[in-house]
Amino acid sequence: MSNQRAKPGRRYRLLLYERLYAMIRWPCLLIAIATFALWWYAPGVTFLASRGDWLLTVAILTGLLFLASLVARYLSFVQCFPNFVRIQTPLYRVVISYQRVTQVRPIIFKEMYPPSKQRWSQRRFLEPFFGLTAVGINLTGYPLSERWLRLWLNDYTFTRDIPGFMFLVGDWMSLSREIDGYRDRWLTKKLQDARPPRPSISPFLQQ
Repeated sequence: MSNQRAKPGRRYRLLLYERLYAMIRWPCLLIAIATFALWWYAPGVTFLASRGDWLLTVAILTGLLFLASLVARYLSFVQCFPNFVRIQTPLYRVVISYQRVTQVRPIIFKEMYPPSKQRWSQRRFLEPFFGLTAVGINLTGYPLSERWLRLWLNDYTFTRDIPGFMFLVGDWMSLSREIDGYRDRWLTKKLQDARPPRPSISPFLQQ
């Protein structure tokens, strides 16, 4: 395998996480500004004076959460490597060997998660995705306990019909081709490594 093929693939940002961060970003900024303003004027307001420290703490924490939401979108992606696919989120990383992947397929998101079966709050969060196609990978089994993975990954990263993951990204066709390409090269290399070496011919027999 050439050095170029051995390099990691492109990073495809996960739209579910971008949507989540976008929804919490501006409320955090507004809360940070409001609580900082209240803290600033707290000494002059009798009922706020005794709560100044708490107001400042809330302002700092929500301000940090706002900054984190700006960075986190770049830390949530799926990427192909020569031996595995990596799902990366700000708090957790999952590595999936190509040995577990049985199929790469397109998935119509609203068919996997019908809008009518989602609660109101879920439909509001998922509304931009109902018309999109996701990349699904069917697995022989999860690399870790499914219950453990669901603690760290968004529920809508999982397929419902068979063990597997699905990825909502900006260019699903490119990601699908990339996973297939890396997996094919991995299978080819595995077959080559398993092939017994050709026996060498004695120089006496060559004469």
